[in-house]
Amino acid sequence: MFANIRLYSVSVLSMALLFMQNGCHRGSSALQLKLDSAVERKALIDERIVEWGAPDSKALLSDGRVVYTWKMPWTNSGVNYAVQGGQAYSSQHLCTVAITVISDNTVQSYNYRDC
Repeated sequence: MFANIRLYSVSVLSMALLFMQNGCHRGSSALQLKLDSAVERKALIDERIVEWGAPDSKALLSDGRVVYTWKMPWTNSGVNYAVQGGQAYSSQHLCTVAITVISDNTVQSYNYRDC
């Protein structure tokens, strides 16, 4: 019985640590703050191109707007404490950012995923 309680306690603690490390992200990310600022300031797309380099793709919309898309790989790592002694892991991701600009090349909107 005590072995089951100990195993349960370790599992609950492990899940809590993983949740704190990878789960709940409250507030805005640095990327979101930067992009929100670009929209508010009506920044030129040139700022993103200078900082991030040439976009991976560029699409012209029928209404004259242009969507620039960047794909930026990143890796996160951590320790899985559910495994006795802990086990290091890493995960590969591909952050995709799409920014829509209007005819004067100012940032109108954006979206992103896995960043």
